[in-house]
Amino acid sequence: MQLQNEFSFEKSGETRKIYRYAIICAVLWTLLLLLLFVALVADSKKKVYEIGRSMALESFEKDLLFRRWGARHGGVYAPVTEANPPNFYLKDIPERDISTPSGRELTLINPAYMTRQIYELASEQPDRPQGHITSLKPVRPDNAPDEWEKKALTAFNNGAGELAETVEINGQPHLRFMRPLKTETPCLKCHVVQGYKEGDIRGGISVTFSLASAQKAADRSLFIETAAILFLWLLGLGFIWFGSRKIIRLLSQLRDERNHLRENEVVLRQVNNTLEQQKQELELNEIALHDQNYELQTIEEMLREQLNNYEISQKLLSESEERFKALSEATFGGIIIHDSGVILECNESISPMTGYTREELIGMDGLKLIAPESLEVVKENIRDGYVQRYEVSGLRKDGTIYPLAIKGKNIPYKGRSVRVIEFRDITERKRVEKERQLLEMQLHQSQKLESLGVLAGGIAHDFNNILTIILGHCYMAREDMLSCEEYKTAFEYVETAGNRAAELCRQMLTYAGKSPLVQSKVNMWLLVDEVVKMLRSAIKKNVTINCDLQSDIPEIMGDSGQLQQIVMNLIINAAEAIGDVNGVVTILLSKEKVTSDQHKPDTFGTVSNPGRYTCLEVSDTGIGMDEETQKRIFEPFYTTKFAGRGLGMSAIHGIIKSHNALLYLNSVQGEGTSFKVCFPAPPLFGDTENSEVTVGKEKASGKILLVDDEPALRDMGTTLLQAMGYEVLSAEHGKQAVEIYQRFGSEIDLVLLDLMMPVMGGIETFKELRRIDPALPIILCSGYSEESVEGVVENDRLASFVHKPYKPNELKDAMERIKR
Repeated sequence: MQLQNEFSFEKSGETRKIYRYAIICAVLWTLLLLLLFVALVADSKKKVYEIGRSMALESFEKDLLFRRWGARHGGVYAPVTEANPPNFYLKDIPERDISTPSGRELTLINPAYMTRQIYELASEQPDRPQGHITSLKPVRPDNAPDEWEKKALTAFNNGAGELAETVEINGQPHLRFMRPLKTETPCLKCHVVQGYKEGDIRGGISVTFSLASAQKAADRSLFIETAAILFLWLLGLGFIWFGSRKIIRLLSQLRDERNHLRENEVVLRQVNNTLEQQKQELELNEIALHDQNYELQTIEEMLREQLNNYEISQKLLSESEERFKALSEATFGGIIIHDSGVILECNESISPMTGYTREELIGMDGLKLIAPESLEVVKENIRDGYVQRYEVSGLRKDGTIYPLAIKGKNIPYKGRSVRVIEFRDITERKRVEKERQLLEMQLHQSQKLESLGVLAGGIAHDFNNILTIILGHCYMAREDMLSCEEYKTAFEYVETAGNRAAELCRQMLTYAGKSPLVQSKVNMWLLVDEVVKMLRSAIKKNVTINCDLQSDIPEIMGDSGQLQQIVMNLIINAAEAIGDVNGVVTILLSKEKVTSDQHKPDTFGTVSNPGRYTCLEVSDTGIGMDEETQKRIFEPFYTTKFAGRGLGMSAIHGIIKSHNALLYLNSVQGEGTSFKVCFPAPPLFGDTENSEVTVGKEKASGKILLVDDEPALRDMGTTLLQAMGYEVLSAEHGKQAVEIYQRFGSEIDLVLLDLMMPVMGGIETFKELRRIDPALPIILCSGYSEESVEGVVENDRLASFVHKPYKPNELKDAMERIKR
């Protein structure tokens, strides 16, 4: 009942935490879409303003061209009518009024008069831009400015080049626009009397344009966009809700699976005991068979002596046949004697094994008892007189194939050399071995899941710290809380946190088996420091972790993922050994040197070789172990979980052996336990450091095709590549990338290709592009390891691989190396 209550409490706490995170995500999602809506409203107003200004500017430019045309021609003559009387203000102009030879009266229309008449025609169509020519010193009173035009003309005299404002006229939005009129040479014909000279501002043309239709269109567009944002908001809330429910169900399933695996451990130990008993029985059978073979050899010697006397040999032969029959019937396997494959004699035990009766077997070709795939091996061993036991596939009378162990020997029989063969059906043994392997794999998997559970707690703690750094600096930048210099420092913090997050992902992939296991130089100080940081938050608070890590220790050759597993398992086991009382886990990292006269065997009896060693020691103040536990701690199926030991110790043994390392175990009951692992370090001579290549800040050039299904990554990548100096084309999946390349062809210098995409994935796209152009440089990008594309890019000098998230310098360096 207590365990059930604790489980319910844990489940309730996890559920509340998930719901809390879901609410935070929903609030952030709502704020994001609210900001988007505000931006759309502002953009809508800006669009309406730009439409009005564009129309007003077009009207102004048109009117200005009409005026210039009229001014360059000195005006035009038009018939005198009631609507076109002679211009009073041109009375001093010579030849203002003329007559045609036919007597028709014409009057001079100057540019201002012509422009005013055009505006009067436009006033008959209110939906068109309405113009007005005006000046602070108008010749005609009708051209006097209103208050807004006075403000604009005053601004022009002070150096302004344009004035545009949105106002309401008769309850409708309008744009008022005005630019100055400058005096040109043709204009002096009429305006020189006013004291103007070329280049002077003598007035302006104002344009009034109704924004009602543009405002309606903008409102309609804003309504659609608002509806879309509302739909996205509801959709995002739905995803957050169902996602949190899905995570809760998965956590419940994981807990059930973990309990199920713990129950299976008991069954596994029972099965292991059964397997040990069966192994002992098989060993006893081997001894009995060896004794039987010795009896057969005795019979062989007896048969050889009987050849000297025919009558005596016949009698002895009869007796030996009876003895052989008794012995062969008593054996655990089938016995046959054959000559060139023809069966001369056999025992009864072989009948149930092969499906043939003894009578059917006598005189039959013995090779019919062997499956076709094993015939060549059997024939070769018969020819060579092979005497060791080996395994083949047997063939029964009904056509079924079964695993068969064979052991043979050449003997004299009735005056000729024949071969005696023992048949042993090993079906049951194979089944038991397969079950044992399956149980071992399940046990190792349960231990791996338990380790990953602890690792996930530490990773989650570090990720929360990283996200706190990133979100905090982003908030300060968004709220304008930082100075220009502080902006740079804030982004450096964000970049450092992002690199740390990428490193945590790499560690998770390495430990989960998603990165290739390779030997490389490993700095144990950095590795142990990283593991301790991840585990501090996951280990119970009653356990204190003390570290004494020497930073000047030599690097070792090893697989970083397996070394992480050793460090993590030793620390977790030490913490569990302490239990619920207060205790201390001490982690020491040191360097040692072993001379040729020092030979101290480790726990497994391995003797240390002379040289340098990097030593990791993890000790605890827990309950300790007795001698029996220390002897069995590294057995695959042995565990003392109640005492805090057993988490991956057999796996640790294998990793230590594969790294040629030494392990020293020291434990005293009631005082604690210490594990010390010593890794051999490479010799001092020949050590080289690979200097990191730094890409200069000089501008690059060329056209890049960027292929990625994530819009945010595509936008960021485009901006980054353009900042480097490249021209960028982008595609959201492989099929679109192939179409773009077929259209632009040799203009594209390099393709930057994501590995995991819908429609057409990265591998398929790579093969299609390589088919189109074998000389096209291609870089594959992925958050997984390079092992996932080894079969694709290996031996292709125009292909490369870059890990995500990639650093700009690393990406640029990789691109410049293979770009054509």
